[in-house]
Parts: sequence; structure tokens; C-alpha cells
Amino acid sequence: MEDETDADITPQMDKNEPNKRQNCKICERPLKVCWCNYLPNPKVTLKSNTSVIIIQHPSEKKRKIRTALMAVHGLDAGDCKIFSRRKVTETDDLSKLLKLSNAYILYPTKDSRNINDVAHNTEHKSLIILDGTWDEAKKIYSRSPVLQRLPTIHLELKNKSEYVVRTQPSETCLSTIETVAHSLATLENDPTISERLLKPLHMLCKFQLAHGAVEHDNKSYKRVKIDTPLSGDIPEDIT
Repeated sequence: MEDETDADITPQMDKNEPNKRQNCKICERPLKVCWCNYLPNPKVTLKSNTSVIIIQHPSEKKRKIRTALMAVHGLDAGDCKIFSRRKVTETDDLSKLLKLSNAYILYPTKDSRNINDVAHNTEHKSLIILDGTWDEAKKIYSRSPVLQRLPTIHLELKNKSEYVVRTQPSETCLSTIETVAHSLATLENDPTISERLLKPLHMLCKFQLAHGAVEHDNKSYKRVKIDTPLSGDIPEDIT
């Protein structure tokens, strides 16, 4: 799940360049900041009979940085699909697909199970990821009884988000590609999957930082710094 902030820093065009920037047809980024060269080659092949379904809020497609595409293009063709929805209805074709599959949704409810609990299940399963800001993801879930009937699972990780050029709501929140990468690494019992799938994200962050972006703390950490500043100075980037 992505956060509200959408900083996108790209180098200025040369005066001799055309006014309109050319975009990559795969990642849909300007060619100068294309991350496609860092996608897994060969693509990641899943052995655990798992497929990924990303339900993307329509507003997410308008944003300049969308990490869900890193999952779509980093996995074997057909293993990850994106469906744009504000909600999933009973008559939706996606609803029919979910009913036919052994689907789990990554969403933090009081009854959600650790993803490790289902990792041993060798039957085909669909991993459902909600893509958008945290508020948008909550709305998709709350408006979709179809999704609410699915068993919920969650990740338990010690590492914080590596998407350092965007502010996360809390230290436990991850970008969409991180959620997909760490989930599949667990289900496949293969930590190299997260390493391979996250290379485009790492390079994107390095490029952004090299062109003026700053590293962001999560919002909960910022609130702590406001209440109890460690150095006696309030950071200037508090929002």
C-alpha cells in the first residue's frame, strides 16, 4: 500500500530536447528515469503455485510513481495481474475469479494470520494486494463484502520500508512492490525473490536521491520527534 506523498524528481530537459518527454512503454516512466534495466532477468518464476492479484484504486494510475508495475513486469507473465477497482461487487468478474481460487488477502484485521501459517499450503492460492494510499485501501476493503469474506493474512517483518523517498503512515507499512516481494519470498521459502524484485525500487530511490529528493521517516516517527525531540531541534520537514 502506497502513502499519500508522491514526490517525483527528474532531471531538467536539455534545451535541444523536444518539449514532450518520451516515456518507456513498459514502466511508463520518462526514459531518463526508466527502471526496466533493473528488472529480474530472467523473470521470477513461482514454484509454490501462487498467483498475485493487485486491486488498484483508480487514483493510483494517475500517480507518477507506481511500484505495482515492478511486480507485474518482474514476475513471469500471468503470475501478477492488476485490476482497477473502487470496490469489488458480487457481479464483478473479479468476484467470480476469487470464488474459484484459494484466495487470501493481505490486510490487517484482528483475525489475520501470519503469512507463514499458509506457506505450507501447496494448493493453488491467490494473493490479494490492495494498491493505493492507506485510506484508499481501507475504502476498497470496507466497500467490498466479497473481500471481507476472504481470510486475511499479514507480514511480520523487522525491516522497515526501503521506499525511502516517500513517507509511510507507520514503520510497519510497505510499498506495494515490497509487500509482493516479501510475501512471495515467504511463500516460496526463497529470500532471493525479494532481492530480485526490489532492485528496480532501490535504483528508483537512488536516482531520486541523486536529483534532490530527501529520505523520509514514517509519519508515526515524525510525531514522536515532535513530542520528544531527541536533539532539541524540530526537523524542518515535519508535515
